[in-house]
Amino acid sequence: MYSNLNYESKVFEGIIQPEWRAVVAQFNVFTKLATGQAIDYSTYEKIHRKQLKESVLPPTSEFVIKQIGTEGARLGARYYAWKGAKYIVN
Repeated sequence: MYSNLNYESKVFEGIIQPEWRAVVAQFNVFTKLATGQAIDYSTYEKIHRKQLKESVLPPTSEFVIKQIGTEGARLGARYYAWKGAKYIVN
């Protein structure tokens, strides 16, 4: 019954830096989520079919996907970059 399902997991390693709270506080995640922009069904389909090459909105002061791994152990791995104003650690 479940033979067509694909399961996957992600494992990563990192070192949490002492300033993480100050940096994360500047991301304003909840404000960005609350002020999200609606998109039409056509745009939604293009996003999920990987047909859009640019973001629906220009990124400002946020992380964006820079690259997605295409082979081997890195297949599907996402690499991010910071776009916009630099974050400041107090």
